[in-house]
Amino acid sequence: MKVKIAFPKNLYFGNMGKHIVWLWICVTFFACRNQKEGEVATVEAPESFSFQNLPQDATLDEEVAALVADWQEFKAMETSYAILKRATNTEDLMLAIDDLIEREKTLAEAGYPELFDKLQIKSRQQVFRTFLYKVKGNLKDRRDVYKSMEEMMLAYNAYKNQFNNIISNTLDPKLILNEE
Repeated sequence: MKVKIAFPKNLYFGNMGKHIVWLWICVTFFACRNQKEGEVATVEAPESFSFQNLPQDATLDEEVAALVADWQEFKAMETSYAILKRATNTEDLMLAIDDLIEREKTLAEAGYPELFDKLQIKSRQQVFRTFLYKVKGNLKDRRDVYKSMEEMMLAYNAYKNQFNNIISNTLDPKLILNEE
């Protein structure tokens, strides 16, 4: 006695299977049809860069300038920032941003003078660092850097202005907190 195993005739290649295969081929063909080979949707950043319409640099008061004159890490960052302001094309700007990031890291690792070792200054330095990395990311992605450069410069000005605020603020925090 022979046992016969019966499989349905349309299990694999029935009418429904044929239609699904053709439907899949058509969807794949039409989905790929609009895409052009090698085309990448990026906005090209201009090769030249100008600082004309960007915010002006904040200046340190004379008293603050005298206090930070011996602070080598801060002076190095100021020099690097001045070099950044002279960049005319995106390659120079990328090199200047990389140098400024290294100087900022060195400043963050170094100790602050006692008068400026405050959270108000350190937090503004972190905001400045964030916008530095934003500019670097925009440069790497070849996007427009004008808006991120403006934000970075405003953050740097707020950082420098905080030095002036600390020196000009003569109110003792112990008086506010009623501590003796």
